[in-house]
Amino acid sequence: MSAPSFSVAGLVLRILARCIAVLFILIVLAFIWPDEGESFFAPGRWTDVDPWMYVYPLGFLFGLLLILWKDVYGGIISVGCIVATYIKFSLAGEWLGPILAFGALPGILAIIAWNLSRSYIPTLPPRQPVRGGV
Repeated sequence: MSAPSFSVAGLVLRILARCIAVLFILIVLAFIWPDEGESFFAPGRWTDVDPWMYVYPLGFLFGLLLILWKDVYGGIISVGCIVATYIKFSLAGEWLGPILAFGALPGILAIIAWNLSRSYIPTLPPRQPVRGGV
């Protein structure tokens, strides 16, 4: 019987997804970082924004951070935030264009890497009862 193998493709996709997630984290932080002299927590800054619009920057950022720890959960959250943003704007009759869809790339790669790695989890033989003393 041969030793269980691991998925090289899953490992490469996991590393690629995490690298792209770090790049996108830096991009999102650059967009939400306040200008010089402004406060990020200024009252007028948060009250003028539609509450639904917190889903994309904060939820997407949380999903990207989660990709660095748990692939599938972070992938689902980040892709879900992108899809939810597209649905919200399409119901309002607006089109965001295809550029925002690139944000789903690390989430999709993380889900694929998780699926490839999951199929190679070795199964342990059933535990044999200990007979006799210690």
